[in-house]
Amino acid sequence: MDYQSMNCLTEFDVESAIKTWREDGYEEGMTAGEQKKAVEDARNFLRENVSPEIIARCTGLALEEVKKLAEESAKTTA
Repeated sequence: MDYQSMNCLTEFDVESAIKTWREDGYEEGMTAGEQKKAVEDARNFLRENVSPEIIARCTGLALEEVKKLAEESAKTTA
């Protein structure tokens, strides 16, 4: 394999790695955004006195996480 072929291969590897990193970063960002939105929705439901069980089912959050948000909400409004 000559130098020029190796150089092209290296450029391809770098471009491929950058593309993978971008895709991974995008996925991580989307997941974080979805989680943030679910927590925001849960807090809004709690303000409307919706039960934690229903909130967990509708948002996809764990019931324990919703209960923790409810406790935090109770502390800030007390």
